[in-house]
Amino acid sequence: MAISLAFRTTILISLIALTCSNRCTSHPQVASRLLHSTSNKTKESPKKNTGYLHSKPPPASKWTTDSVSIISHVTSIARPAAFLANISIGDPPVPQLLLLDTGSDLTWIQCLPCKCYLPPSIPFYRPSRSSTYRDASCESAPHAMPRISHDERTKTCQYYLRYRDNSSTRGVLAEENLTFQTSDNGLVSKQNIVIGCGKDKSGFTQYSGVLGLGPGQKLLDIKPYVFKRYGSQGGTVIDTGCSPTILAREAYDTLFEEIDFLLGDVLTRVKDWDQYTKACYEGNMKLNLLGFPVVTFHFAGGAELTLDYESLFVESENGDSFCLAMSMNTFDDMSVIGAMAQQHYNVGYDLLTMNVYFQRTDCVILDS
Repeated sequence: MAISLAFRTTILISLIALTCSNRCTSHPQVASRLLHSTSNKTKESPKKNTGYLHSKPPPASKWTTDSVSIISHVTSIARPAAFLANISIGDPPVPQLLLLDTGSDLTWIQCLPCKCYLPPSIPFYRPSRSSTYRDASCESAPHAMPRISHDERTKTCQYYLRYRDNSSTRGVLAEENLTFQTSDNGLVSKQNIVIGCGKDKSGFTQYSGVLGLGPGQKLLDIKPYVFKRYGSQGGTVIDTGCSPTILAREAYDTLFEEIDFLLGDVLTRVKDWDQYTKACYEGNMKLNLLGFPVVTFHFAGGAELTLDYESLFVESENGDSFCLAMSMNTFDDMSVIGAMAQQHYNVGYDLLTMNVYFQRTDCVILDS
């Protein structure tokens, strides 16, 4: 069995990643060729559901939409080594230079007013001057990578994303139109894309923001043998008689580290917080955990059990805090998948073939 954190998203566009020749390492400065709105070949794609931008491995050398290839011209820089993509934001389109990042999901740009900086060659994007800018709700991105929360005062969805090198971005989620160049030198506009409108950032000075092209799922580094049974030791039990999920130490530590990385900087830990006995945070579970990634248990043979935030956390009686509905097994190496993790599932046991089946179901329909 393996565990992954999945960020459920919608694939809306594809980009052609231009192959880098040996000249790619010879650019000491950013040489940007930004897109502008002067082309008379502008095309608009049919309106689709909102979501984050993602790449998908193409079956051929080019990816197409509406019978035309989308191209984002890639520029390399040497210090720091990176690839930058040219796109335009809003209507009228404002050209921007974004860092290509296949390790994260969120596409974000710096939005005025903000605590930010751009090179003189890159214009700032002002939401107030775009006719297509809209604030996005937290529900529009229910399983995104950044930590998001609803701000009751401003009625906006606030996001915060910290990268592993400790650079970060903070702002609001928004819906905007993104414009890309096509293979026939026209322009194509993708509508209602959910992006981050950055108001504060650290560590980004040479470009407008980040074009997040991550796969949307992170497989945690937990070895399968952690869940296997050896003789009378270890193993994994599916137990409706146990409410929380109890994991062997290696599995718990790895999963908890990822969860606390997502929550630790945006939520306050409760008094007497403890990683193993009281992993609790102040806040409203429904509001503060909107957008929290799902955790999936992957079983041998292809069965999967997916846990959303209602199966991962339990709310306090007064509703002002919530705790991780998991704990570490301090007695032996056995893992137990408890009743909370089995919410919203029909679980079938085939005792003849010794197989277990999980079927996601809507309990409201079953009760009606």
